[in-house]
Amino acid sequence: MEAADRDHRAEQIHLARDNSRHALRLHPDADLYYTMSRIYQQQQRLGDVRTAYEQTLKRDPADRQTYLRMAITFALQGTPTAANRALQALGKQTGTAAARSQR
Repeated sequence: MEAADRDHRAEQIHLARDNSRHALRLHPDADLYYTMSRIYQQQQRLGDVRTAYEQTLKRDPADRQTYLRMAITFALQGTPTAANRALQALGKQTGTAAARSQR
């Protein structure tokens, strides 16, 4: 039963990915790119996660959640410098003390 549940979940993720890709072709949108990043994360496709987050921020540069998730993705990829840059960008969006001291 557990294998069947896993297969069903994988099929649902595949379907969601295909539907989101189709929607992006019709109307590129930050929310759809964010959805794609979450789907890719489920599939452990970190390179695609990163690309989808970058596309999200290109369309919505103030999306704080995306900066945070992007930093986590960079850290998982073993690129701490990129993770720190994403966190610094997050700080600029949230107005933290660290961001204020850089202004």
